[in-house]
Amino acid sequence: MFFGDSITFDAFTLSYARQIEATRPAGSILIHAFPGYTTREFLPGSEFYERADITMNRPKLAFVLLGTNDAFLLLPASEYDLNLRSFTQQLLEDGARRVILLTPPRIFLDSENADAVLPLLHQYVDVVFGICSAPDDAIDCGPNLYDLLDVDHFRDGVHPNAAGQSLILEAVGAHLAP
Repeated sequence: MFFGDSITFDAFTLSYARQIEATRPAGSILIHAFPGYTTREFLPGSEFYERADITMNRPKLAFVLLGTNDAFLLLPASEYDLNLRSFTQQLLEDGARRVILLTPPRIFLDSENADAVLPLLHQYVDVVFGICSAPDDAIDCGPNLYDLLDVDHFRDGVHPNAAGQSLILEAVGAHLAP
């Protein structure tokens, strides 16, 4: 299962999650991602979380890539941390066997807002690593997209282009069983 925002959703180019889905048996990969979504939409008890119905699917792996939209809303790192921990814990309680957290990528924009967003994204990377370093064998760090992708891997400074999605695919693929 994949959880995320427009980067996972397939908003502008074939996403890494959709590419993985295309190589697996029908119905074996579920993608719950929507443009504009933040960690708030994935909080346990939210309408979106209930629609995801984790308990029915009980995924072996749940990949989570959230944070870009949180940063654009200027959510403090403490709220991102609390939301991501809550969502991750709920995934495990509802039957996910393992959760892989991906860091949000950095952005490459020339705007006033970028000066506030970029430091938050860097703090979010630390949050993800902090959650992954907790003594829980069921939570792992996935690719550090903040460092993996550079300016040439984006179509608009926020959304990865085909080359960026391919890099994410390769990095995420390392966590998938053959």
